[in-house]
Amino acid sequence: MKKHILFIFLLFVFGLQAQIQVERFNLNVGDVIYLANDSTGNFNLQAAGSNLQWDMSQLQSIFTDSISPIAPSTTLQAEHFEEANLSFGTTQLCSYSSLTDDAFVHLGFGGLIDSLDISSFIKLSIPDTQIVFPIQYGDSRNSFSWGESEPISVNVPVLGEQTLKLSHSTQRTCYCDAWGTMQTPVSSYEVLRVQEKVITIDSVFLMSPLPFIPPVFLGDYSNFDTTDVYRFYTNDVSIKLPLAEVTYDPNTNQSLYAKWVTFPGLNIKEVPVSTQIQVFPNPATDYVTVTSEVDVEQYEILNSLGQWVEKGLVKPHNMITVGHLPEGVYFLKLFGKDKFIQSSKIIKK
Repeated sequence: MKKHILFIFLLFVFGLQAQIQVERFNLNVGDVIYLANDSTGNFNLQAAGSNLQWDMSQLQSIFTDSISPIAPSTTLQAEHFEEANLSFGTTQLCSYSSLTDDAFVHLGFGGLIDSLDISSFIKLSIPDTQIVFPIQYGDSRNSFSWGESEPISVNVPVLGEQTLKLSHSTQRTCYCDAWGTMQTPVSSYEVLRVQEKVITIDSVFLMSPLPFIPPVFLGDYSNFDTTDVYRFYTNDVSIKLPLAEVTYDPNTNQSLYAKWVTFPGLNIKEVPVSTQIQVFPNPATDYVTVTSEVDVEQYEILNSLGQWVEKGLVKPHNMITVGHLPEGVYFLKLFGKDKFIQSSKIIKK
């Protein structure tokens, strides 16, 4: 009898899904990550807890966008952010961040301010630590960041040339309150959920030419949003960002909108020329041919919403039939033996 009890106990313990911890993001300059957005609010967040199941498989892609980090060295204010290794935006106006094994940290902003026709920057004296690695269930933290610009000379109507100063601060509260499995329209993932509330204050001050007169507050562009953001993190290295993000209003007890990674791109610039994969013709009518010096064995096709369509073998003919697919844009994922190699966008005519 004792042996039966021990067997049942062991079966129960080892049958449980083990919670994960997220070590870091595998995000690099040149990566392109595609995101879908659903504003229907059709998503059940569930209460905090362990070994939960979240089903996002029925979400609709109302609109799509993408994120692609650029090299800080190519931007206007690069000299002020030497510790940055990722920038988000354009070479003319962007934010600067540092991604290490320990944390993902926002360092500030810089670039051309079109409305003032000047170039300036805000380097955070207290950087904004957005994520601390590893992420583990039960983690909680509060953080504050702040920084201000150098004095900016602008020409103000009637008043003439004036000196302004910009400031930025962020209050961030984070709590990893749940773990489990999430099903997206693309696939199933083991995830950690982090609840986050962020308050930002961006202010403008008029500086006096006289040192004994304090700056005059002109206004702010603050965000005192009372909604919560729930981010879902996974250890899948191809995702590179939070797998999904849901904005929730605790005042109405409703999910407002959600976004999720529909198709994680690969940084083709980092693949040696000798191993690059060619997929042609593109656009295609009946089939595409895959040529490569690396061993490509399998493929998956996703539609423009990031939803899985089909999978199959590339070998032995290195041709993939697409004639049966409706016209449109698709994503072709290519795999070697037990590893993802490359993604390509193809157009079916």
